[in-house]
Amino acid sequence: MLAQNITLLEDALTKGMLPDIDTFPSPFTGEKAQTGVIRIIFPEFTCLCPKTGYPDFASIDLYYLPDKVCLELKSWNSILTPSV
Repeated sequence: MLAQNITLLEDALTKGMLPDIDTFPSPFTGEKAQTGVIRIIFPEFTCLCPKTGYPDFASIDLYYLPDKVCLELKSWNSILTPSV
């Protein structure tokens, strides 16, 4: 069984299906630029398995070292949480 209505990320990007991502200036500049790792954890992520179509559960841990801007958390959450 293959889940229906699956959109590939590349298609979603080219068709403008993803929400805008808000950013803010990185507070880690100068000497702090290489030590300002940001950690975002989503402990309860649910999705459908693309192979079986059954519910699946995961944890997403995102670590990144911002250069000039940081990702605004609500923007990231809007990508993971589908609007109903």
